[in-house]
Amino acid sequence: MKRKNGTIVRGAAAVGCAVLSAAPAWAQTPGSEVFADPLALLMRWLHILAAVVAIGGAFYLRFLVLPVAARQLGAEDFAKLRQALGERWRFFVHGAVALLLISGLYNYLAVTRVSHAGQPLYHMLFGIKFLLALIVFFVAEALVSSRGWSKGLRAQARLWLGLLLGVALLVILIAGVMKMMGTTAPVG
Repeated sequence: MKRKNGTIVRGAAAVGCAVLSAAPAWAQTPGSEVFADPLALLMRWLHILAAVVAIGGAFYLRFLVLPVAARQLGAEDFAKLRQALGERWRFFVHGAVALLLISGLYNYLAVTRVSHAGQPLYHMLFGIKFLLALIVFFVAEALVSSRGWSKGLRAQARLWLGLLLGVALLVILIAGVMKMMGTTAPVG
């Protein structure tokens, strides 16, 4: 199984590299200025993919795995399953948070800050979105932590996953509004 996963990741990386290497040719056509900066495109893809994995995984845990496991397993087996899931999911949470912070910082500093200069509403929405994202990151990290300080949150994982998903929805909605706002300066 590990070999298949590695092959899928290598295949996806190869496709991404092929798209990025072909970008200069595509940049010659009208309306394709997005390909003029391959690093910005790569960072956008990483940002979106990390969010999809993190939020999709949280949704799956909250609405499918935990309710079914709670009904089908005894308390001891359910606790063991939650522990095992947390240990495995921790890798994905840490990776997604790191990718979201790195790609988000790049996207803001190198792309959107410049293209939305003089738009205080855009920057206010970014600040709100960033603060809400920090709440999502905190709750996600707390739910996969094995430290004693987060034991209470882990004990009520369904509640906290629901909160995490609600706040993440607000982040996505704000991002949608921000994406629809016109720019004040050309990107790149």
